[in-house]
Amino acid sequence: MSVENPAAHFTAANAHEGSLKAARSDCIDAFNAVDAAVRDLIERLDMIPAQSFCENLDRLQKMEPSVKLSAADKKSIEKRLSILRQLARFRHDIVHGKMTILAIDGEQQATFENVHTRSSFGTVERRVRFDDFASAQRAWKAAAQSFRAKGRPSSTSGNETGSD
Repeated sequence: MSVENPAAHFTAANAHEGSLKAARSDCIDAFNAVDAAVRDLIERLDMIPAQSFCENLDRLQKMEPSVKLSAADKKSIEKRLSILRQLARFRHDIVHGKMTILAIDGEQQATFENVHTRSSFGTVERRVRFDDFASAQRAWKAAAQSFRAKGRPSSTSGNETGSD
């Protein structure tokens, strides 16, 4: 009896589809890292984290500079918050949306139909290229690294790495 090799059916299109699925997964992991870093920062600032990520961003936005949060750190946080707010809808779609892989102009792209954005007038879909996943992942990783450095005794300049 011969056993069929599933890898024999793995085509170039499947490989790219797999890359898009892996990129989505990596993006979600990067978002989880920034979510954890935001929660940890809120706790270091002696506050209780909210349930939702966006509520935690609001809490950080409202924080005033203090002994635990320098004015430079506050400014750096505000810069990151702006970027994270822009990525919030993207994150919502890739987490809650049904992913479909399409070939558009010869390029494999993912579309997401988010059940939360449906209406009686139709469906709104987000189209995402591989590079879009990579950009979001970089932004979330940079924000997570930045937030981990804030609210600590050694964090007085708000720019330890020179990246903010």
